[in-house]
Amino acid sequence: MLYTEVTQTVRSLCQDLLEPNRYSDSDIVIAVNNGLALAFRLRPDLYVGSFDVPRVSIEDLQAATFEVPIDDMYATALAEHAAGWLMLRDDEYTADGRASGLLATYRSALIGTGVAG
Repeated sequence: MLYTEVTQTVRSLCQDLLEPNRYSDSDIVIAVNNGLALAFRLRPDLYVGSFDVPRVSIEDLQAATFEVPIDDMYATALAEHAAGWLMLRDDEYTADGRASGLLATYRSALIGTGVAG
């Protein structure tokens, strides 16, 4: 999945589609890198042959053809994790439950367990 698609999914989940955006591109990069590091920790088999935690940068975001360094089957879950991570920093109590659910969905997708709900 292209990084621009992940970014668009994150913004859609966070209801952050109108300019000016609530979350900057660098905030989304940090959230995606957080999810990639979690994937590397929970599923090192996804990165066989690599000893470095995969990272993306603002420059990668600006490259229209940059692929997110994770298998496509986990890319949507990665976007959900990034959205949940961004929502946790909001000071709105109503978002906490949704954010926690998005974070749990990503972990469950990585390790193959069901999500209660």
